[in-house]
Amino acid sequence: MPITGKKSQQTISVIKRSYGSAVRTRVWYRQLREITFVATVYNVNQIINQ
Repeated sequence: MPITGKKSQQTISVIKRSYGSAVRTRVWYRQLREITFVATVYNVNQIINQ
């Protein structure tokens, strides 16, 4: 089931408020790893809080 535009914007907003909006690393592959890690932590929190 695809995420709608409004839902994805809302999710990104929650992630930014919870974990900060800046990517701290400089190298692109580390940025990707950091963003993936933050998304994974967010998803785990969602599963735990249900």
